[in-house]
Amino acid sequence: MNNNEHQPPDAPRPCGQDRPVQPQPESSPPEGVGHNPETQCLVDMAKQIIDATPEVRTEKVAALKKAIENGTYSVDSRKLANSILAQILSGME
Repeated sequence: MNNNEHQPPDAPRPCGQDRPVQPQPESSPPEGVGHNPETQCLVDMAKQIIDATPEVRTEKVAALKKAIENGTYSVDSRKLANSILAQILSGME
């Protein structure tokens, strides 16, 4: 059985498995990155995964909404205050 049989058609495929070649804009690679086809393939796969990942985690949002509606959502005020102060102080550096 093939590992890709249960993947959606737009799922990233391992390097070298009949991936459509997309033209890349001509630009200089970052320093230390050569024109290694395997490296480029891995970078392309990472970009595909990032593009396919939703920015909003719907399951988490739904659970938070439900907790708010049920009145079971609570905020640790000390933890919240520490987080706010940490963000303010990190911006002062």
